[in-house]
Amino acid sequence: MSTVAIRDEFVELLSVLGDVESEVDDALRRYLLDRASERMEHCRKEIRHFEQVYGRSFDDFTTTITSEDNPLLDQIERQHLTWEADYNAWETYVQELERWKKRLSDLLTR
Repeated sequence: MSTVAIRDEFVELLSVLGDVESEVDDALRRYLLDRASERMEHCRKEIRHFEQVYGRSFDDFTTTITSEDNPLLDQIERQHLTWEADYNAWETYVQELERWKKRLSDLLTR
């Protein structure tokens, strides 16, 4: 457990509400839930953007670009000159979303 300094006026108000440590834990938990939700929503927004640009899910896109002699890959390469950079960014958002889902799940089960 870590120690964090809390301003005296906050401690005074928290003590009116109940046990200071419990109140701080509850407040931090709510804050973390909010921030995790914000991060997840940002990832989802970026993922939706790429899904709209390429007209398919990340998994379908991965299958398309890794299939040999796929005519869709030729089309993607002609229409989207930055598809490789987009793919890397898209993959990063998908992975980040999964990490935030796990963090949120861990937080909810504590």
